[in-house]
Amino acid sequence: MKHGHMTFDDAEEEGTVMDDERMIELIIEIEPMLYRIAKKHLRSREDQEDAVQECLYKVWKNRNTLRQPQFFKTWAVRILKNECLTIGRKLERKKKDWVDENEFVIQADMDQKFEYEEMYRALNMVHHECKRIIFMRFCDGYKYDEIARMRSIPLGTVVSRVHRSLHRVRRILSA
Repeated sequence: MKHGHMTFDDAEEEGTVMDDERMIELIIEIEPMLYRIAKKHLRSREDQEDAVQECLYKVWKNRNTLRQPQFFKTWAVRILKNECLTIGRKLERKKKDWVDENEFVIQADMDQKFEYEEMYRALNMVHHECKRIIFMRFCDGYKYDEIARMRSIPLGTVVSRVHRSLHRVRRILSA
């Protein structure tokens, strides 16, 4: 064994539990390889870094459980792959939630558009003057007496035309 630098071969030869200093040397040695592996499993650089950092944390935290130092590299890679899978699953769930949520919004928009089209079709079947009064009342927000003044017709006529027209629209929509 070379002094001051331990390689995987040295760990294999020793077959004993590594001390912290040796563990740090081996971690430094395999870190570039861990990043290459993470890159194959995860797209974003941030996720890759998270996976490697979590892996290294777990390797360090559980360093005393590794009884056969010759399997250090295999052990660390397995931990990394599990981290990549965990992060990948979380990303899939987020993506699925996003898709489900957007699907719901799109469906609601389509339903609303269909309702508007149906309403517009029904309103087109109402007499032109009645349709104008309905738009003034419900789209423009005018009160019945304001519409009566603006159209120069009696208030009772405005009210009865609106009610008769709405009743007809409801019948058309329920058909």
